[in-house]
Amino acid sequence: MDMIATNFNDKGVHEFPGIIGAIDGSHIQIEPPSENPQSYYNRKRFHSVILQGICKDDMQFIHTNIGWPGRVHDAKVLKNSDVWDSGYQKCDFGRFHLLGDAAYPLRVWLLTPYRDTGHLSRQQTYFNKCLSSKRQIIERAFGLLKGRFHRLKYIYNRTIKNTCEIIQAACILYNVCICSGEELEDFLDLDENLNINRM
Repeated sequence: MDMIATNFNDKGVHEFPGIIGAIDGSHIQIEPPSENPQSYYNRKRFHSVILQGICKDDMQFIHTNIGWPGRVHDAKVLKNSDVWDSGYQKCDFGRFHLLGDAAYPLRVWLLTPYRDTGHLSRQQTYFNKCLSSKRQIIERAFGLLKGRFHRLKYIYNRTIKNTCEIIQAACILYNVCICSGEELEDFLDLDENLNINRM
């Protein structure tokens, strides 16, 4: 964990010590499922399941939670995953942290940005900027995952169990590619990349 934290801190121009992972949710567009299709219709106006991912500094996924309906909020997905109960312990009892966006609740082991009500101090604004610059790695990981495995752009399958297995297999193969040293930058998903650049 010390090495991961050092690598995270060395990325980019901003320092942010003690980080071992970044968490976020990504919508995987699916065919309307045969059971409860309305639950999977998200705020972006398409049917999806949520892939909650945590990645480390090399964009390798160290945890995934797959299959919650697209209508569900990221915070609820987190609170119903095993990370919610084990996060403090997994982060060495508060010695290390994960980074999340404003959709997530602040925890000892999960750092989120200050809510911008228009009255943030200079230090709070700088903290948010540093956090955002480090947290972008999870969005980049999702972009690479979807760019490498185009099936994840739209899964033609009406069974949620099979859909989740397809997504999990893609995440595992993605990690294998990273571990084997394959350059994935060429597979960066254009849509995800545009979202990163807008931040």
